[in-house]
Amino acid sequence: FNPQDWLPKAIEGRKFEKAFETWCDETKGKLSPSSYRTRLVYFKNHFTSFCGMDVRDIKLKHLQTFYNRLPDRLSAKYKKNMVDCLRSFFN
Repeated sequence: FNPQDWLPKAIEGRKFEKAFETWCDETKGKLSPSSYRTRLVYFKNHFTSFCGMDVRDIKLKHLQTFYNRLPDRLSAKYKKNMVDCLRSFFN
C-alpha cells in the first residue's frame, strides 16, 4: 500500500482522460500530424465512456462493452484502428 497513490494529484493523473492526453502529448513527435488528430477524434467521439475512470480500473469487460456498443455504421477497419489505439495506450 502506497499512501502517495491516494493523494488528489495522483488520482487525477490516473483518470483516463488525463492519462490519454498525456500519452498523446508524449507520442506526438513520433506520429504524423494526421495520426495525432485521429487519436484526438477517437477520444472525442468514442472514448468518452471511459472518462472519469481510473486507468487501473478499466478491465476487459469494460473494453468488450465499449466494442459491442460501437455503431454498426462504422467499418470493421475503423473499429480495428480504435482498438489498436486503445491497445497501444494501455501498453
